[in-house]
Amino acid sequence: METAQTLARTAGCSLWEVVSRPRSFPELQKAAAKLEPFAAMLEELRQKAGEMELPDFYEELLARTGYAQMLEQKNTVEDRTRLENVRELSSSIQDYLEHTGEDGETPSLAGFLDEIALYTDLDAHDAGEDCVVMMTMHSAKGLEFPVVFVVGAEEGIFPGVRAIGEPEEMEEERRLCYVAMTRAKEKLYMTCAAQRMLFGRTSANRPSRFLGEIPEEFVEKSGRNFLSERAEHAGEGAGDWQPPQRRARTKRVYDRGYSLGPTGGGTPAAPGQKAPGGALPPFQKGDTVVHRAFGRGLITGLTPMGGDALVEIAFEQGGTKKLMLKAAAQHMTKA
Repeated sequence: METAQTLARTAGCSLWEVVSRPRSFPELQKAAAKLEPFAAMLEELRQKAGEMELPDFYEELLARTGYAQMLEQKNTVEDRTRLENVRELSSSIQDYLEHTGEDGETPSLAGFLDEIALYTDLDAHDAGEDCVVMMTMHSAKGLEFPVVFVVGAEEGIFPGVRAIGEPEEMEEERRLCYVAMTRAKEKLYMTCAAQRMLFGRTSANRPSRFLGEIPEEFVEKSGRNFLSERAEHAGEGAGDWQPPQRRARTKRVYDRGYSLGPTGGGTPAAPGQKAPGGALPPFQKGDTVVHRAFGRGLITGLTPMGGDALVEIAFEQGGTKKLMLKAAAQHMTKA
């Protein structure tokens, strides 16, 4: 690609003109066999962009380029993160379509690209400007701010789904949470949403377990979602809520409708009913399920763990994931 860029500058033409006719340049003769089908694919996608709805075009783009499939096959931590970002882009597309329709503007690929290009450049940030700085937790290492907002403090987001049931990954998420919290010099806000669109689907997640690990004397709790969820899951009044490590000695209730009672697998609860203490949701190895975030999949393993179970699901689109059954059951049904 570096050679093509040099040729484009020398010839005074665009990079696309060079890539689309590689046999016109002696330096690209060897690469022509690969560049020609690549250019043909891009040209076909360019034509489809004007004919297909934006969400459908995005799915077509992923399928034709094979980028998502490549990330799934590599299956490293970085590639899994990239894959989640690729899939989350579908939520941005849905949000763009909704807001563009309200403004009366006709949605288009060009309009969407213009919108997502408006990102903050941290390197060019002026600390004297009256503005909000957005960054990832990893990017925030070594920096400090008077006020910090940590958003998305929800189970399945932070900690992420793949960390649930994996002690080492959960501990890494916990360390990252500590990094985020200690970026604040004066005030720290940690927020969770009653519901959000994630990976193109609307879902409701319970507040992050990390919130419950903060000593109560340092926390001011507010908001219907945080207080009512804690009261519902703890079986106590919102004002009497205790962090999970303290409540664990008496009663632990983490997931909507399911009590994590005494050790043991328990028996399945009837669909649509709350499970009694120790009961497991009615899913078994071999069941085909549909998950709100990951789509259709097959349960390939189910291992009892105390009053819960670690379920392994091979998803058609998202690869194989390990989830805690009682938490996963809130977001999936049998196919």
